Amino acid sequence: MHEIYRMIVCDLDNTLVDSKKQLSAATIQEMIRLQEKGYLLVIASGRFIHEIEPVAKALQIEEHHGIIIACNGFEIYDKKDNSYHRFTPISAKESEELIRFAKSKHCCTYLYDEDGYYFIQTGSIRRIMRIAKHLFPLFRKLHPKIGHGIDRYEQMQILKEEPHFEHSFQKLCFLSHKPKHIVALETAIHRRYGRTYQFFYENPFVSEITKSDVSKRHAVEYICQKYGYEMKQVIAFGDNGNDLLLLEAAGHGVTMKNASRYIRAQANHITEDTCDEDGVIHYLKKMNL
Repeated sequence: MHEIYRMIVCDLDNTLVDSKKQLSAATIQEMIRLQEKGYLLVIASGRFIHEIEPVAKALQIEEHHGIIIACNGFEIYDKKDNSYHRFTPISAKESEELIRFAKSKHCCTYLYDEDGYYFIQTGSIRRIMRIAKHLFPLFRKLHPKIGHGIDRYEQMQILKEEPHFEHSFQKLCFLSHKPKHIVALETAIHRRYGRTYQFFYENPFVSEITKSDVSKRHAVEYICQKYGYEMKQVIAFGDNGNDLLLLEAAGHGVTMKNASRYIRAQANHITEDTCDEDGVIHYLKKMNL
C-alpha cells in the first residue's frame, strides 16, 4: 500500500462508469485489486443508494467493507458495520417554499422519495417536456448515450405546481431552459436564506440544492473521523459541481478529462483519459498504488 494514501473516493457518473453508465471489466478488476491491497474504496455519488448498489456489488464493496455515499453526501452506507448515517434533510415545509421560490424565478423542480421521482413543471418547461416525452423512444434508439439519461424522466410523476408534502427530501434539483433563471434563483435563495443551503453546479441549465451540512466533502470527513484517517490520505476523483468541495479538500483531488470546462478550470489534477477510456484506473496505475 502507498505510504501516504489509504482511501480512494470515486464519483460514479462520467467518472468511474462510462458515458453509458457501464463499468468496464478493467475497472472492476483494478478496483477489486486495490481493495484487496488494503485501500478503502468509497463510492460518492449524487445518485440514491438503490441506484448505486448494482455498481457496489460489481466492485465487491461489501466483501471488502467499503462505503457508499449517496445524494451528494446526504447519506452514508457503511458496509463494514452495516450502518447508515444521514445529515440534515430539507423538510417538507422548506421543500414547498423552495418550489414556490423556483417557480417565481421560472425554474421547475425535480425531486425524489421512496415512491419515485417527481417533476414540478412551470410554463415553458411544461410544453417542452410534453413534446420531449413523445420523442424519448426515438432518442433512445438513435443515440444510446442520450437515451440512457432520460430513463428517470420517463418514470417521473408530474405534480401540480404547488404540491403538499408530508416528509423531507435529501435534495432538490432545479431546471430551466435559460441559464440566467438558474443564476437568478441561486442568488435569490442565498440572499434570503444566507448559508442555510448550498448549491451544486451540474450544468448551465441544472443546479441541485441541499442543506449546508450536506456535501461529499462533509461525508468523507465523517468517514475519516470514524476510522482515524486524515483528509491528506484521500485520493478523490470527480467531474461535476458536487465534487468540487471534496476535490479541494482531499490529499489528492483529480478531475476527469471529460469534465466541463467550468469544472476543469478549477482542477489541481486532471486525468489524461476520459471516463470512456478508463481514466480513473489509468491515473491510479501511474501513481503506482
